[in-house]
Amino acid sequence: MALGVPVHVFGSLAWQHWSGQEYVRPGSDIDLLFAPRRWTVVERLLAELQSLCGPGAVPRLDGEMLLPDGGAV
Repeated sequence: MALGVPVHVFGSLAWQHWSGQEYVRPGSDIDLLFAPRRWTVVERLLAELQSLCGPGAVPRLDGEMLLPDGGAV
């Protein structure tokens, strides 16, 4: 939110929230979808995410990104 980037949660954490059933396990990652609107924000977002991730980082993040030009990674 500090970068003004829309982010959405999907996958097991979202299913658990929506259904009230247990989908998240101790080894589950968090699936995130980012949609930055400018390339400068893409670069800042990647740098911020890199600072959060490292060996043993918990929870693990699994990110998808919709790029400003319509592409996705």
